[in-house]
Amino acid sequence: MEEVAFFMNAFSTAPHNVTFEFLDSRLPAKQAMSHLRISRKISMNSVLTLLKFLSYPIRRPVKRASRISAIHTITHRVFSPEGGKGGGSAVQSCQQILLKDRHGDLALKYSYFENNRYWENWDPRLADLWAGAFFAISKTKDESDAAYITHDYATAFGLAILGKKFVYVSHLQGPRVEEKYNYNEKFTRLDRRIVNFCERFVFKRAHYVCFPSVGAKDYYFASPYRSLEQKHVRIGPVLYNTLYADPIPERVSSISEDRESLTFISVGALTSAKGIDQLPAFFDEFLKMHTGNVRWIVVGNGPLKEQFLHVTAELAKRHDRLAIHLVESCAYSQVRYLMSISDVYIMFHRISIFDLATLEAMKDGKCIVLSNVGGNPEFNKTGNIIFHESDNRDTATRLTNANILDLKSRNKSAYERYFSNTVFVESYHGVIDDLRRSANGE
Repeated sequence: MEEVAFFMNAFSTAPHNVTFEFLDSRLPAKQAMSHLRISRKISMNSVLTLLKFLSYPIRRPVKRASRISAIHTITHRVFSPEGGKGGGSAVQSCQQILLKDRHGDLALKYSYFENNRYWENWDPRLADLWAGAFFAISKTKDESDAAYITHDYATAFGLAILGKKFVYVSHLQGPRVEEKYNYNEKFTRLDRRIVNFCERFVFKRAHYVCFPSVGAKDYYFASPYRSLEQKHVRIGPVLYNTLYADPIPERVSSISEDRESLTFISVGALTSAKGIDQLPAFFDEFLKMHTGNVRWIVVGNGPLKEQFLHVTAELAKRHDRLAIHLVESCAYSQVRYLMSISDVYIMFHRISIFDLATLEAMKDGKCIVLSNVGGNPEFNKTGNIIFHESDNRDTATRLTNANILDLKSRNKSAYERYFSNTVFVESYHGVIDDLRRSANGE
């Protein structure tokens, strides 16, 4: 098999390349050698575990579907009916709530996160991969009447090992390896090779791979961390997300409506990928043009927090008409409240797959300013988005001159026409119909 050859070649030099990445030159020699022995053990366990998973169909019988009567959506993520989450957890929860348990004569089934020995006991660097694969195998190995949809590459890996018919919907911020790097996760070269191999294995065995935006697809295959070229993958339809929860807004005690200020809101982790660190320079320019008071609410936390606090403190010193509020953590109902009292949603993402908070801002009828990257252009259906390229003064000028009330109305209309619950249901019904036809040889 091509994948086995790829795998063996990838690991041919791994023991020499990866183990010393665990070492800290400041450690005493005895302690450093102890770390080295631990890292060698972890590396060998990772290789053996991968081989164990790949050999599962040889060691144990697997039931194959001859004709399906059910679509089983299975993702090693928690059920999130309350909303406010992104990624696989949110979209599978959305599927269950909106599509319910039947589509024509097909039963629709759903399985979510379950704890297992890999999740509890494995080194955290690859725990999500092994736990998701084990979860998929244990839940589906005895099923012979189902085809599958999954929103998680680890669960998809388990389905691929069993030879199941499945569609994989990728919600990652680029390739999984790149996402781990962007979140500063501990990660070795051997881990990278394992993850690349498993992701490639999934992409080549899926009925097709879907993305939540064209920008997400393009970003994945342009990334230097991609597991394979697009020509080797069958790409399915774009599956835009929608909003499925509508909680009653809950007030945040320290922040209330302020009709005397133009209120901006940004929602996202304080990471390089989300790009909130780029916004102070914009406000520096905007406040030179805007004559009234400005309030900026930021909802998020992350590794750039201290840098953010330092830069925004200096910004506030230069502009006494600017008030900045950082809300590090709050309930989804409180985010909805903060959005409701805001005028402009602004994010200068460096990486954007499909920003859920942008959908919320559209549904609520807010003016929206976004960086022109990734999936962001796909929100712009009727000239309803102001895009930032690189020039803060230019973006500030265009916002100053914009008809904010008109943009608010355009965004609300665009959400209802292109990203509503009805559009979501129709899109997933199309995937289900196609998956059934393929699985049944129709």
